[in-house]
Amino acid sequence: MRTCYQPTLLFVMCLGILTIFGSPTFTTNSLAEDKTEQELVSGEDKSTTNAAAAREKIQALGLRDDTVEYQEQPLRWLRERRSQFLPQLIEGLDNEKTRIALGCLEVLDGMTESKDFLQVLLRIAGDHKHPIHKEATLSLCPFAENEPARKILEKALIDTITFDDPQQRAAIAVALDRKTEAVTLLAPLLESQKEEYKIIELIRWLGEIGHPSALESLIKFSSDSRWFLAKESYLALAMINPERYGLTAEQRQFLTESSTRFKENWPDQIKRWKKLAGLNRKEIRSLVMQMIHSDRPEPALIVLQIWQDKEALPEIEEIMKAGDVKGWQLRMFIAAYLNIEGTDASIANVIAMVKNRHPSQGGMAGPNFLVFFHGENEVVLAVTQSIMPDEHKLLVLSRFRDEFGSLAVAGALPGGGAETAEIVRVLMAKETDIPALGEYVKIAARDPEKSFDKEVYAALERLAGKESLSPDETTGASLIFDGCATYELPGSGKLADKFLSPATALPVRMAAARVSAILGGSRREALQILCERLSNSNPEVRKSSSGYLASIKCQNDTERAEREDIILSHLGQPTEDYALRVLTTCAGKRAAEMLLPILDENSVPRAVYAAWVLTRHPDQTVRQKALRRLAVYALFNHQIYQAGAGIDFAIAPDLTFHQVTENLNRRGMEQKPDPAHIPDELLVPFTLDEGEQEFAIRAYRYCRLNILFHEFPPWYLRPVSGIPWDTSHLFLFLIIAREDPQLGILYVKGEKVAHFENRKAAAALISGITKEKASYTGLAGEEIDSEQVPLQPYQNQNTLIARHILDQIQTTEIPKSPVDTVQYNKRAALERMIHNLTEELGDELKEELVAESNHRNITAELKQTGFSIWQTIRE
Repeated sequence: MRTCYQPTLLFVMCLGILTIFGSPTFTTNSLAEDKTEQELVSGEDKSTTNAAAAREKIQALGLRDDTVEYQEQPLRWLRERRSQFLPQLIEGLDNEKTRIALGCLEVLDGMTESKDFLQVLLRIAGDHKHPIHKEATLSLCPFAENEPARKILEKALIDTITFDDPQQRAAIAVALDRKTEAVTLLAPLLESQKEEYKIIELIRWLGEIGHPSALESLIKFSSDSRWFLAKESYLALAMINPERYGLTAEQRQFLTESSTRFKENWPDQIKRWKKLAGLNRKEIRSLVMQMIHSDRPEPALIVLQIWQDKEALPEIEEIMKAGDVKGWQLRMFIAAYLNIEGTDASIANVIAMVKNRHPSQGGMAGPNFLVFFHGENEVVLAVTQSIMPDEHKLLVLSRFRDEFGSLAVAGALPGGGAETAEIVRVLMAKETDIPALGEYVKIAARDPEKSFDKEVYAALERLAGKESLSPDETTGASLIFDGCATYELPGSGKLADKFLSPATALPVRMAAARVSAILGGSRREALQILCERLSNSNPEVRKSSSGYLASIKCQNDTERAEREDIILSHLGQPTEDYALRVLTTCAGKRAAEMLLPILDENSVPRAVYAAWVLTRHPDQTVRQKALRRLAVYALFNHQIYQAGAGIDFAIAPDLTFHQVTENLNRRGMEQKPDPAHIPDELLVPFTLDEGEQEFAIRAYRYCRLNILFHEFPPWYLRPVSGIPWDTSHLFLFLIIAREDPQLGILYVKGEKVAHFENRKAAAALISGITKEKASYTGLAGEEIDSEQVPLQPYQNQNTLIARHILDQIQTTEIPKSPVDTVQYNKRAALERMIHNLTEELGDELKEELVAESNHRNITAELKQTGFSIWQTIRE
């Protein structure tokens, strides 16, 4: 329930700052002038007014202006009304400013119904001195049936100086129906182009032209190793000469459906390719065999396996041994070879190939394999992910186990999928090796159906039967205990007790302690082992112990209080990094008393960590306060995904917060469970108390210096429909309007102007809250009205930008050698801003940056820190 805002000291300060910010000194057109222009544009029945608006739009053609809304951009506005303003646009074709003339031509281009437009084009195209002579000539192509236009185009066709681009002359030739000349111009470009998509465009164009002179070039490309080029060539050939190169319906279907599709997952691709095997084999087999020699052989290999086409084996084996394909594709060749050949001979051949790798290449592929191919591991992946029957998969994997050892198979198996579950089950039942059993148990732990309980318990019994463990068995033993905990196997705690002695390797001892504590073993001894390890100097040990403890629920109040005391003893110590999170299992009154004050400390990361812990507190009041703090912090940690949006931030080492706020792909972006989930009512503007207001400012300042923002404009500056920001947010927005560092370039009537978009957005929110004028600070320290932007470049703009950037670098205090994500993000955020600004403003800004860093005597330091501009400076 929303509470009424009570005036606080912060609000009084806000009013004082509003007084300072309220008188903008940087102005644009008056509101009256803006209203007049709007009336000019929208009043379609006032011809005089519209003509004035059209002339204004024409004068702005060719000038980028980010201050004009999309629908009101000159080119779009005029194109929608070109019939209405034809005289003004035609007049503009002769404008002394080339940008205006070209803009008018772009608006009118293709307007074949206008005789007036044609006459002006003929005049301009006939005048070689006219600034847009070349462009006007090309615009005559749709008028090629007109005799004067045709004569001009015929002259242009042989004018290789003016029309030096062969594609332009080809377009003219097509317009003149001189297809042979068009093909003569385009065909050589097939060989010279490097970008594949451009070659595809040319092939399609040749097909559309439809002249037989293109056949020779297209025939050549129809056998190209780049499958997309070959495919398009076949389709183009069929268009030009359907009698000789025509495609059957099934051939065309194979060509169009065999290609990969954007964002289509692997199982769906396999399903689609399997359907292709049902097409007429005689009609498509030549295409299939060509495809296995191309850069995209995967569909063909699936089809050949469905067919069990043994005639294809020699070519598959030849390609496989030659190693002329990428490593991940080589897996599919091996799988196809093993599946189609189907006898022990193919297994023996693959084993021999793996063994023949060059030792000098670190065990990687030698003459028979690409260096990207990792021998037996890759073959195991190839087999398990292939479409061959499970019986044959097991036969191949068993032979590989005999040749390369148990771990070579178990460690390479992909897990967690129903398609591999039975294979894992059979292999696991036969396994006795502890490291391999550990890998199988790890796969079993990812089974969503939890159907491996008998196999996991059998692995534990095997482990418990050993008198001692070798160092090589440590990882496998830990994985077996982890699997037992996942499956919650009754009675496994007693077997785990054997491994609680100090003689047991520490990773195994801790893993066994968890099983012992939760599944009927020596619980008190096990808990003591894990609690003591929270103080270990090795962070990996602290991480494991805290993770295990956090998975063990307290049995009673006594145990809860004991654990709470132990965890709170780490508060303020370096070991709180992993220990503090265990409080989510035992936090009580004492934890609240000690952690709540941290929410108001200066350290934002520590406050966020404490808030996250307290979201699991049994007291609802404590939980609500913690959730509100997380919600405030979330304002500055929103990002856009490919298919949605969400909140993501680091809490502590190896502990992150993730919450999806908008999901456009439910299958691909599932919400991970998290102890803290911000409710919907806290994902929209809510009234902040005084402590939350102060925290919001600390959080904003921390995030702007330490986190690489993922979206623009930021979430906290976006208006929320129906739920307004209130006065409790004023002070935050005032800080943003004055301090936000994100500087960009705004085009105003073609001029590049430095602009703080986030500051402007914050000022607009202030104005919306107070219903009064508000302003934001510009690059030169001037106050700008929230509804306005700087109208022209600043005097000495590059110098001011350089000073701003270096002020941010020095304020951020980036270490010379970033070692973690936070430090990297500090540099990356500034690096991105520098890159964007220098891309727009060029070398002059780079020179100013270097000059300013020299003036501050920090050039050498910036070079060591790794900023790209200073990296290029020689000693």
